[in-house]
Amino acid sequence: MAYNRSLIKISPKTFPDQFRSSVNRETGKIKTELELLESTIAANPGGGAAGPAGPAGPAGPAGPAGATGATGATGPAGTSVVLKGAVNAVINLPSIGNTIGDLYVVTTTGDGYVWNGSAWANTGAIQGPTGPTGPTGPTGPTGATGPTGPAGPTGATGPAGPTGAASTVPGPTGPTGPAGATGPAGPTGETGPAGAAGVSEITWSISASGSSDYVFSGPGIVAGNTNDPVLYLYKGFTYVFVNTTGASHPFAIRVSNGGSAYTSGVSGSQTGTQTFVIPMNAPSTLYYQCTIHSGMGNVINIV
Repeated sequence: MAYNRSLIKISPKTFPDQFRSSVNRETGKIKTELELLESTIAANPGGGAAGPAGPAGPAGPAGPAGATGATGATGPAGTSVVLKGAVNAVINLPSIGNTIGDLYVVTTTGDGYVWNGSAWANTGAIQGPTGPTGPTGPTGPTGATGPTGPAGPTGATGPAGPTGAASTVPGPTGPTGPAGATGPAGPTGETGPAGAAGVSEITWSISASGSSDYVFSGPGIVAGNTNDPVLYLYKGFTYVFVNTTGASHPFAIRVSNGGSAYTSGVSGSQTGTQTFVIPMNAPSTLYYQCTIHSGMGNVINIV
């Protein structure tokens, strides 16, 4: 059976949807497939089974660009942003009272954050135009003077200057020279007159302060040391005690406090005038004491 080529009509509806899509995309490929179909029909006029499909031919050149489509509908109006301020960090962005389009700049990163109705959206770095250079600030105060640097090395000694004119001002006196040797002894001079006799006797006047102290006055007795003073007596010297208290406070010289009377070199009256010539063998310590009131008295040191 022969095919009538004129009865074969090729249209997009004749082919399956997948092939129709291929036709719409690649015009060159459609032509190639039509030629392949014609050759297959011619080779099989009796209606036998079609042989296997041959390999696909190369792609044809691209067809011309189609006409520009109609302009689409205008989209909804965009939302403007309103700069509300700046914060140090994202956690400082306000969580309430925000309006869509509110913009804050995070100063630590330089990014802008816009409120989209439910959260803050990062819009990237925000950088405005460079502002004009500000005026020069006033000059700061002068800093404190730094510490003095170390002394530099001593320079070399310069050449000696010319000798000056002779001075008219006398120089200072030089130091005293060493003493000369001692000269020979001169002759012995005549014996001088005899000097006045030295004092070998001391007299003390004794009164009393109630029944507690003897009160001394005389050589060596000074203010503040009049009541029962410690006495220092020299061997070979004579001491006279004038007891003006009489029998009220007999004045006794004893070997110790409350001890027996010391009589060697002692003469006179305990209630009047009493003389004590210190013997060379006297003990180093004696005691003077009232025979009635034992609290009146003190030590006698023999020197």
